[in-house]
Amino acid sequence: MSGWPRRRMLLGLPLLAIACAERGTPAAGPAASLPRPGRAPEGGAGPLGEPFVPSYPRPPMPPPEALASGGGARPLMAARLGDGPELAMILAEKRDSAEQWLAPGPFVLALKAGRIIRTVNLPGGDLRGVVDETPDPLARPDQLGQARPYRRRLQASDAPPGGLVVESRLVSEGTEPVRATPASQPRTLRRVRETGRALEGAASSWRFENVFWLDPATGHVVASRQEPLPRAPVLALSVIRAG
Repeated sequence: MSGWPRRRMLLGLPLLAIACAERGTPAAGPAASLPRPGRAPEGGAGPLGEPFVPSYPRPPMPPPEALASGGGARPLMAARLGDGPELAMILAEKRDSAEQWLAPGPFVLALKAGRIIRTVNLPGGDLRGVVDETPDPLARPDQLGQARPYRRRLQASDAPPGGLVVESRLVSEGTEPVRATPASQPRTLRRVRETGRALEGAASSWRFENVFWLDPATGHVVASRQEPLPRAPVLALSVIRAG
């Protein structure tokens, strides 16, 4: 596929103006209050288009809490990579159920039904896409109680040609109060725990555990802790403002 044309887009948040977004090659290189848990083929779960990759460095952003209290309606999410600092991410694009979130650096996350399906500049290597072999239960939260296995292929630079095959099960564990940030009011959310493993290849010993917190009324994922790849840090995500 030929290179993507340059496109300009103005994002109305303090200290962040994004211009000259262009296609980039993925490079190697959530909220603290949440409890810690111990080209894709047609029909797959690949994200929309190519993530935004600004061509020049971004200035530092204020903490997520400061941005959330500063007014405006743009969706805002807090993200933490492992034990690193918390990042403020803004929603750059949304189409159907796929979302692209952007932070300075640049750091980009593509989400679908709350699940990370692509990254740009994730330490340890980038997730380039997810191809579902069975439906993702997060897309049908009303069926989470059935605990059916969810199998997909993770596309990454060091994955086998067809992708790293993983299988998991998601189990609802009831509700609990959760704060999006230490200063925010607690919300009662539904906790869903996912445990899984890689099925083949050199990463067959990989075991992972993800936790998702869903709005009981809408079924939307509000916060999560996810380990997208074997050598990737755990990402903690929390939506501060849905817009």
